[in-house]
Amino acid sequence: MGRVRPRARPILVLGLVMAGGLATACLGWANDRHVPRADVSVGATAKRLSPWSVEWVKSGRHHMCSHESVDGIPSFRPRVGVGHAHVTPRVIFHKRQRPRRVIAYADNRLANGYLANGKRVPVDLRARHRHGHRYWVAVMKAHVKHRLLFAVTAFWRDSEGCGGRESAGWSFGLVRHS
Repeated sequence: MGRVRPRARPILVLGLVMAGGLATACLGWANDRHVPRADVSVGATAKRLSPWSVEWVKSGRHHMCSHESVDGIPSFRPRVGVGHAHVTPRVIFHKRQRPRRVIAYADNRLANGYLANGKRVPVDLRARHRHGHRYWVAVMKAHVKHRLLFAVTAFWRDSEGCGGRESAGWSFGLVRHS
């Protein structure tokens, strides 16, 4: 008893593969309804970012919309060490939906926990695909003398139809090694 007959094995395997594919698709779809995971990548170094500011809406049970609002003070962490003055930091947004826009500011000093006199940094937004998943990369060019602190904010369209503004802000720092 409990033994799987040879003919039933391919059907069982096919059923498990299909269930796994469906679960993966559902997770990917559900993930697009939330604040995206974000990473910063400079050269060969990549580090996870944590949002410090979030405005997000989503549809819940019974078509009721909920609004998430989080505000804090940026930590400008992680700090990524760089060996050259001219670097190209990339912020990777793990989300299928394209951001409406991405804004970045940078400065080498802080005042009251925020950028002292942040200057706008041009951002080039690029679509990328890996293992069948689309994600977005915000590419910036920077000149780092000793350190440079970044505040990046991305905005998305409300895909739930709740009529809200969806945005999140992340921060990180670059430190030059002599």
